[in-house]
Amino acid sequence: MSENTEKRQMPMGGRRGMGGVVEKPKNFKATWAKLIEYSKSYVPAIIIALLAAAIGTLLQIVGPDKLKDMTNEIAKGLPALINGKPIIGSIDMNAVINIA
Repeated sequence: MSENTEKRQMPMGGRRGMGGVVEKPKNFKATWAKLIEYSKSYVPAIIIALLAAAIGTLLQIVGPDKLKDMTNEIAKGLPALINGKPIIGSIDMNAVINIA
């Protein structure tokens, strides 16, 4: 084999990561316990981030349907606008506000 294609051996229990060899922890439970203990001060921020993500997902699901309903309500008043009626009398703004 040439120098460039030479196989590299990895240590037992490890694998190559982006920066080199990644080794498995000797005590998995203790490692998780340390990680949880370290991140306890970040719990409020994590909860806020999860809530924001859940609300954002909900709005992405519900939003387009509500926008469709609002657009349909506005479109009902467009023929009256073409005939020269003012916007206030043509479009039922109370219905649009209730949908919103």
